[in-house]
Amino acid sequence: MTGRLVGAALICALAAGMPACGDEAASSGDGATDVGAADESGADASVDDGGGAEDDGTGGSADDGGPESGADGEPESEGESGSVCGPIAIPLAELSTSASFFEYESAEVPGVTVKYFAVMGSDGAPHVAFDACEVCYLARRGYSQRGSSMRCNNCGSEFEIVGIGVENTGTGCWPGYLPITVTDTEVTIQCADLETGARFWE
Repeated sequence: MTGRLVGAALICALAAGMPACGDEAASSGDGATDVGAADESGADASVDDGGGAEDDGTGGSADDGGPESGADGEPESEGESGSVCGPIAIPLAELSTSASFFEYESAEVPGVTVKYFAVMGSDGAPHVAFDACEVCYLARRGYSQRGSSMRCNNCGSEFEIVGIGVENTGTGCWPGYLPITVTDTEVTIQCADLETGARFWE
């Protein structure tokens, strides 16, 4: 009797355990599937992260490239805005023994117009000077031509054209000195030199 009960119990246990074992197996199977899915998701996540990193890297390169191009562009822009004024050239063919008067708008002193004149002398050379007397410049009257001379419109002093174009060696009136470069075809004046004459009109 006892043996039968034990056998029945074992059979019931086995019978009862089989579904449980099946459930565990199914659970294990589900767990394996989940782990696989987790692995796959992990792999996908890795790929996504990797791709994101690669995309970010590429994006970063593109972004970095943009500023670099911008940085390269800035000096160009500065170069264009920096070249506020290049050398001013006056063709010799346009000059004669009658004085020509010119104006230059100062870039360093807003609102100031620098004036200068150029004239061919009897020596066949161009002579250039600021249209302002180094002594009488406050009168703002400039010069006018009288034959082969330039006359200060304030004090009346006259200066031979052939002697104009050099620095004042004295302390009296004199047409403001303006450096020039002369070639076979033109007279060249640097803007920086013109800027030094802004003081006569400030």
